[in-house]
Amino acid sequence: MPHNRLFHPESFAKERTFQLDIEEAKHAKVFRLQKEELCELVNGKGEIATVKVLSSKDPFTVEVVEFVSKKEPPSFTLAMASVKLAKLELIIQKGCELGVSHFQIFDGELSEKKGLSSSQLHRLQAINISALKQSGRLFLPAISFPKISLQNFPQPSL
Repeated sequence: MPHNRLFHPESFAKERTFQLDIEEAKHAKVFRLQKEELCELVNGKGEIATVKVLSSKDPFTVEVVEFVSKKEPPSFTLAMASVKLAKLELIIQKGCELGVSHFQIFDGELSEKKGLSSSQLHRLQAINISALKQSGRLFLPAISFPKISLQNFPQPSL
């Protein structure tokens, strides 16, 4: 399991600097990263960079020392009816860790929970990013909420 791994959504380039957002800066401070230390930075698009801490104060700033781009693995979509938020959070976390590349969550006929608020969507994305960093994956799974019934879902080709 990777340690000292942070997330930033932009593409990497050698010697490019980034200011981490508030959540990732907190994460870096938990690692007690200091100026000149190295850590990993992923963007969820298949790139992983070794970065050097330029400033451990606000704003927390890092510079790319080197980076590698990886090819996307085979796609695996999980389509499911909406469930209660606590269960959905667990599904997103474990699904990301197991290699799901796209979550499609739809309102089922018998779903208790229909639709999510913007704060709930933000929380699901934060859990998705956390699972990405912790599992060592380089591609962030997409989460979508299609307005479609299970009968109309496209069938996979075997």
